Amino acid sequence: MMDRRIQRTRGLLQDALFSLIVEEGYDALSVQDIVDRANLGRSTFYVHFKDKDDLLLTAMEDGYRDLKAHMSAAQPPEGFFVPLEMVFDYAAANRELFLVLLNGTGKMTFYRQARDYLAGGMFDLLKDVFPRPRIPLDFTAVFFASSLLGMVIWWLEAEMPFSSVEMVSRVRLLFREGVNALQGEHVQEARGPF
Repeated sequence: MMDRRIQRTRGLLQDALFSLIVEEGYDALSVQDIVDRANLGRSTFYVHFKDKDDLLLTAMEDGYRDLKAHMSAAQPPEGFFVPLEMVFDYAAANRELFLVLLNGTGKMTFYRQARDYLAGGMFDLLKDVFPRPRIPLDFTAVFFASSLLGMVIWWLEAEMPFSSVEMVSRVRLLFREGVNALQGEHVQEARGPF
């Protein structure tokens, strides 16, 4: 367990980073901007993080760890779809931040990190449900995570035209055939260009 003072300092730096990203964009920020907003010294920043990228990645890891814990606690016995509503709710709650991060020069770093986190969580869920899959689970997890992340990005950019429940329902329909393919059900070999 991390010391409370360390948690508090890291929380202040993360809050400062997020508020500044929304106001000014990620690329324009300096470490000095972050420590000024957090009312901390530069040396304190460097005790915890090597640069602003390290702070962002750590903040993402913390957020993902919290989201994953909530998803695991809500895991229904019938599959892994229901907790996806939490992904959409989390994205909606952090919409401004996500949109800024996804449109800056560091967007590929953010996208890859988010995709890898989602894929890791999906892999953990899939391995328990499909012990002998027809398609390798690491491949499947990246496919599902990339698709889900693409849908979340579209949803945020389109100003969330559907509720998170409606989005999960649509994603469920699209993913169902992929899940069936893992089990070898209703699958024809692909012919032609796709």
